[in-house]
Amino acid sequence: MADFIHADLCQLAANWLKRSLSAKGHGCQIAFTETRTSFLAGESPDAIGFRVAERRYGGGATVVECKVSRADFLADAKKPHRAEGSGMGRFRYYLCPEDLIVRTEIPPGWGLVYVGAKRRIDVICGATLCIREPGSFDLPHDAFSEMMLLANLLHRVGDADRLNNRLRAADAQNGRLSRMLEREREHARNLRAKLFEYQMAAHRRPKQHDRLYLAPRSGDGGAGWVRGALCVARNCETISGGCPGPRLRSACGPGVSRRRSMASRRSIRTPGGTGRQSTVRLMQNQGYP
Repeated sequence: MADFIHADLCQLAANWLKRSLSAKGHGCQIAFTETRTSFLAGESPDAIGFRVAERRYGGGATVVECKVSRADFLADAKKPHRAEGSGMGRFRYYLCPEDLIVRTEIPPGWGLVYVGAKRRIDVICGATLCIREPGSFDLPHDAFSEMMLLANLLHRVGDADRLNNRLRAADAQNGRLSRMLEREREHARNLRAKLFEYQMAAHRRPKQHDRLYLAPRSGDGGAGWVRGALCVARNCETISGGCPGPRLRSACGPGVSRRRSMASRRSIRTPGGTGRQSTVRLMQNQGYP
């Protein structure tokens, strides 16, 4: 038999009360544990749930008493609200660890629920198995005490209407924030996709290296290898500044070995014998000796 403390059983009882009828629960919309209402003739149910439905569909209050020992179960029968026709709960159950209480020991009209290994709940008997025709499980109960219990619980909440309005406003704000967050996530996904496209395009684009080009020398009108740069806008290559001319043959072009190009690249200096930097326009490829 699994070991349970009383608080654990009370919470299991409240969860079971809110479980649907199809799942062998009681279908209560609300449930409370250990309400501590001593002014109601000393009765304080371990768990109580309320099913909002017509009487023929099991509407009303359901009380669950949780027992962790035999002594606790035997002492429960001596309570004054256990007398016939008194006490809260149209339907009533004992909930205990497996085999702690035998079915023949419970009072008439009460149900029995076992909690087994891994907190599995097994209904041995009770109105939940025949909710539309509960028969003897439909007990006479103190409806006034049930109403006072609900009023006391509502009083603990405070201004119920104000709380309800605050909850509605919070739900609306939460919905707005959720929609904004989803839009931001979609925007971030689009940005990541564009970034990936740009990175892939940059990876596929060939790298443009510096080349050596034939250009006139200053003074003697001769020619030499000089360093050039590509001007994409005008489809021409220049040493510095803009050049409207067509693209010229580079040192790496046909008929020139790469070894020569690399050796010349290390030794070529910009034109201008006097040391001042001058703009060099590349010579046209046609007719150059």
